[in-house]
Amino acid sequence: MPNKMKNGYVYPKGIQKLLSQYGFQVKYCTGNINTLKNEIVKGNPVIVMIRTYTDKNWLHYVPVVGYDEQYIYIAESLEELVNCDEPYYNRKVAIGEFEKLWNTSMAKMPFYRNTYIAAYKEC
Repeated sequence: MPNKMKNGYVYPKGIQKLLSQYGFQVKYCTGNINTLKNEIVKGNPVIVMIRTYTDKNWLHYVPVVGYDEQYIYIAESLEELVNCDEPYYNRKVAIGEFEKLWNTSMAKMPFYRNTYIAAYKEC
């Protein structure tokens, strides 16, 4: 994984480089819940860096695959965070809780608060 630090964290630039190697055009963005939803609606992969738990500063990248009025839907890779069994997602997080997880300003990467990576397949 490119741009990996000694402690195991990966800078967003590392995710961007990796996706570029697989033929994606990548856009790194900062926003709020509405800008994130606008990107999800486009149907392209959206990856966010969140804390694994609201009371911990452990960081984790997750693909966000959908949303509704109450929840953000995630394709979760950490088994202990899986809380549902649906065809396209396996974790749903209440929007208020998601916003707390997405706020990494008190974690080790404060400059990456409310950021996301949007990927587009090149034609």
